[in-house]
Amino acid sequence: MTTRTRPPAADALSRALGPEFTPARSAAGTLGLPMVRHASGVEFVLIPGGTFEMGLSTTEERALLAAMRTPDGRAAAKELARAARPRHQVRVAPFLCARAPLVQAGSVALVSAAEAARIVKRAKLRLLSEAEWEYVARDGGSRAWIGLDDAETDVQRALARHAKSLYGRSSPPRGAAADRFGVWALALGDWVADSWHQDYRRAPRDGAPWKPDKAPGVRRGGAASLYPWQDADEHLESHAAIRLPAARGTFACVRFALDLPPGSDGLVTADRHGSKPRAPEAKRARAPVRSRKPTKPRASAKNDPTLVARAEALALARWAPASAAEARARVDCFRFVTGRYEATIFVVVRARTRERAFGERAFGPDRRAALAALVAKLERA
Repeated sequence: MTTRTRPPAADALSRALGPEFTPARSAAGTLGLPMVRHASGVEFVLIPGGTFEMGLSTTEERALLAAMRTPDGRAAAKELARAARPRHQVRVAPFLCARAPLVQAGSVALVSAAEAARIVKRAKLRLLSEAEWEYVARDGGSRAWIGLDDAETDVQRALARHAKSLYGRSSPPRGAAADRFGVWALALGDWVADSWHQDYRRAPRDGAPWKPDKAPGVRRGGAASLYPWQDADEHLESHAAIRLPAARGTFACVRFALDLPPGSDGLVTADRHGSKPRAPEAKRARAPVRSRKPTKPRASAKNDPTLVARAEALALARWAPASAAEARARVDCFRFVTGRYEATIFVVVRARTRERAFGERAFGPDRRAALAALVAKLERA
């Protein structure tokens, strides 16, 4: 995990959460996100909200089918394609995510869904939703394999190395979780709060759990906990879109999550549309905390419609061929707790039944600077 000096937001966040939380000594991920430590020892990372495409794309499905070595593996990939469709846009509000799964007796605990429900109830915390989990697993929407680059040429071999580095460990090895968020060990598999649904038709678009029940109904991830594998097809469960129903004999990790407390929404601004954190599950009995109002952005922090339109036009000209049946471009601009802005262009091109996604990003001290840097980057391409 890439660490940095503790950002000031960690101190403000721990004060807002209450006396059972203290600021962590370092920041998380390549973004330098603030972390807080619960009295139980669990470290939480402040995940900035954002919008992403949830589910299995047609490009990812083709890659999975090509990687499967047996008829059973290809059947499992097709089943995932049915369960992780239709692909849809989800807007995730900022939230707190445990950096690592729950550790018991010195090692990562794999438990049943019923036991996971009991653990969460005792801890007075919650599990991630399916959308939150996939948002983190996709590193905010930019990758397909958990903890790996999409450009990896030998996915099965790389995932085997990844599994070896995770299996049986209670703390991240050196260099682990070197992604934007710094969240570790997702490939071991986590229970999420949603109940099981056969596909994503009528799924919520706000990142909330989908009709949660008394016990978690869905497991996400899990290839690393199955290592050593009997055949190459088992690495299917290290895809960010993987989702499986809770069943007898199924075990997964418990990874805690937490809503942002009232008054702390000024610590992070999600996207250009503005995301508000969900209300906490229950009010805590503690002294009232003075609300911290979000700082009003400077004029240079406002979106520039001209730059947005220019970025979209350049991106479509670059990636959308004349034969495309449909091409959609979207520009998002995020402000992270570090105070830095990231402008991202996301283009989806559909030709016949094939769909491909393209993207580019640039950074700046404010929204206009980030958008201008993105336009300049596209003009040079």
